[in-house]
Amino acid sequence: MHKLTTISILTTYVLFFTLIPNVLANEVSVATIKDLIPIVTEIKDTYNKKHPEIYINILNFKQKGLKERLSEKHHNIDIVILDNSSILEEWAEEELLIKGTLKKLGSDSLCVVIKKSSIIRPFMLYPETTVTKAIIAGNPYETALGEYTREALKNLNLLTKLNKKIIYYNTNDEIARQAGSSLNDGGIMYCSFAKRSFVHVTDILNTRLHSPIIYASAIARYKDKNWYVRDFNNFLKSSTAKEIMKKYHFKL
Repeated sequence: MHKLTTISILTTYVLFFTLIPNVLANEVSVATIKDLIPIVTEIKDTYNKKHPEIYINILNFKQKGLKERLSEKHHNIDIVILDNSSILEEWAEEELLIKGTLKKLGSDSLCVVIKKSSIIRPFMLYPETTVTKAIIAGNPYETALGEYTREALKNLNLLTKLNKKIIYYNTNDEIARQAGSSLNDGGIMYCSFAKRSFVHVTDILNTRLHSPIIYASAIARYKDKNWYVRDFNNFLKSSTAKEIMKKYHFKL
């Protein structure tokens, strides 16, 4: 009896250590910005209902740091998801990403927001008289959101007028929290995030004021050999993933 038990245990160990490399091999590392992690996580959870054998590892990166990682000879990133399709196209031209795998997932706009209980003040029209505290915006040196915002303010001839009153943050959540504070006059953020935050939208900026805000994904170079990497990237364009993005107020 003791001998049979020992053989059984040894058999279990052999099977476990034989199969585990295959399980670990089915891993997809997805690099994205902090703002998109909740959306990517929900898409991942839905995908895993059909493919529980594939582990989706979500990595948090800033846009600048992400390019540096992709430039490394040996990196662990399979798929990139960003709020800037133009950047992904540039990186594809630089052969950091595979051009043919780039997928445009949805679009967005910029919203002017204030605290919900505030009296609505059109500070975008009269910044000299209505901005007495500060405007919260995305950091143009760290985020695509900041780049779009800076571009829009410049085209509105407001960048110089508001420059000393702008406080920069790196995520939409931070902007919503600060713009919704009585310590500030308001802020500018993605409309998709504003619509699900505790802020009041006073205006949607004309999309002609800035470059198109397009969310996109692409596979990193040399990372398309595994079917499950390609499969998850394709799933991001599926009707199931689109329904999730609609729930988060992205325009498709």
